[in-house]
Amino acid sequence: MDIDFEARVWKKASRIFGARLRDLIEEGIDSFKRQPGHDHPTRMHASQIGSAAFDALQNALLAHDMLEDDWGGHGFLVIRSHLRLHLRHFLQHQIMLALGTADEFSENHLSTDLGL
Repeated sequence: MDIDFEARVWKKASRIFGARLRDLIEEGIDSFKRQPGHDHPTRMHASQIGSAAFDALQNALLAHDMLEDDWGGHGFLVIRSHLRLHLRHFLQHQIMLALGTADEFSENHLSTDLGL
């Protein structure tokens, strides 16, 4: 996973959608279909995605009873890898719809869809 690209997606989504970001994240969580099998936990840091996006993600996970409380207060959230990828892809799509432009986000989104 390209952590720098992921950070740009979250920060851009935060700038574009503002307070609505939490609702979009919840929509992304609702559309997530968990696959059977092991899914590795990952850490998403506030310093990586920005405090506004971090707060929106934390509140959305809490609303869906998916927040792992054991780690609270350490500046990161534990999120399963497949959900993390799904949310990044979902936010990329929302950014593309909002801006209607071809940029690194749409190119990456297309390559992911094509399995490249």
